[in-house]
Amino acid sequence: MPIARRSTFEDTYEFAERLSRKLESEHPGEVTTEWLKKKRSGVLVDHRQNGWGKTIASAYSVRPKPGAPVSTPLHWEELTEEIRPRDFSMQVALERVAKHGDLFEPVLRGRQALARALKSLR
Repeated sequence: MPIARRSTFEDTYEFAERLSRKLESEHPGEVTTEWLKKKRSGVLVDHRQNGWGKTIASAYSVRPKPGAPVSTPLHWEELTEEIRPRDFSMQVALERVAKHGDLFEPVLRGRQALARALKSLR
């Protein structure tokens, strides 16, 4: 989520942690902050990726996996039990952009201020 540059690193990290923990508590079994895969159930929301020196796979980045799958934005209705990251090769990602446009583009339009949301989470 692009944020306004008014927030400090510490505020940004705190916001991500508080929000991920809130989501986890409100959606047990569906959302988790558990880092260890064997202890996980649901979608990992990893606030730790906001730490110093962390790298992330951005939209459309090629993953270091067999077949070079691409981190690909999806429509909500495409998120099914059957879908797998390996389904999205470079060719598939390019075809999707040609067909659907850049599904990630709306995320980049605005910068979100965190102060009011962080205050609410506290």
